[in-house]
Amino acid sequence: MLFASSVKNSVIAAMQQLYKVKADVNDITVQPTRKEFEGDLTVVVFPLAKSAGKSPQDVGAEIGNYLSEHAAEVS
Repeated sequence: MLFASSVKNSVIAAMQQLYKVKADVNDITVQPTRKEFEGDLTVVVFPLAKSAGKSPQDVGAEIGNYLSEHAAEVS
């Protein structure tokens, strides 16, 4: 899916910008959002949180804000 690939690349940029961590595309999991939640795709942040040294909640919020501001495909 092209959209998921674009989101993964934006998450890589976010990890570098926010945490000075070089993430690999294979480190990032994007999956369809469960129907009880809003949105099309979900970025699994648990592995990223360990690299960032923060809680999954903080990393999810910070990456979400970054994507909203810097990734045209994310709203």
